[in-house]
Amino acid sequence: MPVRGVLQRIHLVTVLQEKAKENRLLDIADRSNDMQLHENEVIEMMRLAMWCLQIDSTRRPKMSTVVKVLEGSQNVETNIEYSFTFLPPQEQENADNLCASAPPSAWLLSGSR
Repeated sequence: MPVRGVLQRIHLVTVLQEKAKENRLLDIADRSNDMQLHENEVIEMMRLAMWCLQIDSTRRPKMSTVVKVLEGSQNVETNIEYSFTFLPPQEQENADNLCASAPPSAWLLSGSR
């Protein structure tokens, strides 16, 4: 988003995290198409995405569970933590002043094998 000649970086996962904490997920849904007709399904898919984004890899669903949720035979976990971005300890203190965070590295996200 250009703001008077300055390019502002936006990390979508950080925006998702902020909107989830504010209980305003529909703010990031596309309002120009049929998304409005399917608001409940849109929110459910966002919650599924957040479940998959948990920093703690043991809290993420297995792919078979994701498929079951997409098929409608299982519900999304309701006890989701909204901390799916990683900030190094020195940046954690200044988190309120950040407009975006750098995406976490792959080794951090993948968890133990």
